[in-house]
Amino acid sequence: MASNGPHIRELLDLGMHFILGAKPGDHPFLFDQVLAAYEADRVTTISWTNEAGAPCEIAFLNDVSLNEANRDLRVNWLQYIECRPGGTPDAVYLGHRSADFPGNAPHLMQGGRCRWKIENETFNTLKNQGYHYEHNYGHGQKNLSVVFSMLMMLAFLVDQVQQLACPLFQAVLKKVGSKRVLWERLRSHFWHFTFQSMQHLYQVMLYDLAKEVPAPKFDTG
Repeated sequence: MASNGPHIRELLDLGMHFILGAKPGDHPFLFDQVLAAYEADRVTTISWTNEAGAPCEIAFLNDVSLNEANRDLRVNWLQYIECRPGGTPDAVYLGHRSADFPGNAPHLMQGGRCRWKIENETFNTLKNQGYHYEHNYGHGQKNLSVVFSMLMMLAFLVDQVQQLACPLFQAVLKKVGSKRVLWERLRSHFWHFTFQSMQHLYQVMLYDLAKEVPAPKFDTG
C-alpha cells in the first residue's frame, strides 16, 4: 500500500495502524518539514553499533503533515541507516517510514524492515522463481484471473508447508538447487510418467529413478 492520503485515511477509518515507505521524491513536502526540523534541532537521533560492528542510526520526527494536499493528515517520520563494518559511509539499509503512532523507534524500524523480508521471500519468489505471478491472464468470465491468482497462492502455501515440514521435499530442493529447476523437473516428470502420489514423484526425482526407465522401442521394419 502506498503512503498517500486516500490509503492512509482508509486505514484510519478501519481503525488500523500502519508503517509505510516514504521516499523524498514522492513526498517533497514531508521531507521539507524534516529538513526544517533538522535545522531547528528538533529531530531525535539514536546511534549504536550492531553485533556485526556496523554503525547504525535511527532518526525520527513526530507529528508532521503527510503532504501539501493533506496538511491535516499528521504522521510520524522515521529513518534508519546502517553502514558497513569499518565505518564506510555507504548505507546498506536506508528506509524512510511514515507511521501514525509514536511507539518505540527501534521496534518501528524492525517492523519497517519486515516489509523487505516479505518482498524478498514472498513476492520475489512468486514473481521470479517459477510461479509467474506477474502474468496478467485477464479477468475472463467471472473474474478468472482472480481464480488463477488464488490457485497460485494456494500452491505457494502448500510448497511453503512442504519446505518447512517435509524432509523429502527439502532433500529434492537441495538436490536440484532452486525452486525454478524443481518446478521444471516436476513438469517434465508429470509429462512423461505416471505416479502413484507426490511422495512417489519426489522419491523418483531424489534418486534419479526416471533415468533408469528405458524409452519405448518401435518396430521400424
